[in-house]
Amino acid sequence: MDIAKKWNRLAFRLTAGVFLVLLTLFSLWIIRFQPPASNSASSPPPPPTAEMRKVEETAKAHTQEEFKELLPQPGETNAETVERGLDTAQQQAASRTHEENLSELERKSAQLSRYATAESVEQISEKMAAWTGTAPRATAPLENPPPGEVDLDTAQLHDVLRTGSPEEGYHYTGILFDAEGRSIHVEMDASEGKKAWETMQMVKKNPLMETVYRAMVIPLMDKRMKK
Repeated sequence: MDIAKKWNRLAFRLTAGVFLVLLTLFSLWIIRFQPPASNSASSPPPPPTAEMRKVEETAKAHTQEEFKELLPQPGETNAETVERGLDTAQQQAASRTHEENLSELERKSAQLSRYATAESVEQISEKMAAWTGTAPRATAPLENPPPGEVDLDTAQLHDVLRTGSPEEGYHYTGILFDAEGRSIHVEMDASEGKKAWETMQMVKKNPLMETVYRAMVIPLMDKRMKK
């Protein structure tokens, strides 16, 4: 079996859409139910100036308008809302270039940092699992995984390694891991490898974003890849 071909076909075409919509749904939840995160737990933030209030109100209005189509529809369950949002975001991501998707991801990362905390990420992760019925699984390769070969049907992306240089060209290797924590290195073609590497670099820049990826995106990708 060509592992790289199987992985590229099943997983990378889903990554951008799934990840973007989860950030969207998470940001919407934060904006509706949570106050903006404070940089200090011991001291309250200074009172906002009129200019700061105007900027925040404009940003919030824009965000709510942006997320309007992802609000639950009459008679729709939470699971159906998430599934509809995933389909919508996947279509939107497919209509954009990779560079546009990276720019969108960076913007949503800033929203995440503005409105979220580690505690609220954990709360919405638990809600998302309950809504969608995702199964518990490893969120990273285990140091001492159980014996056996990697289960490619539950393999997800842990990281992407890049070697080489601009002069000689870059080579990309994906680190995949299955639901039980077994891992494998897979050589990637230059085009898909570059996109995945750039995406993972952005994910790792924001600890909250990486938590969302491992706690919510990976289990949901498992479920969608079985459809």
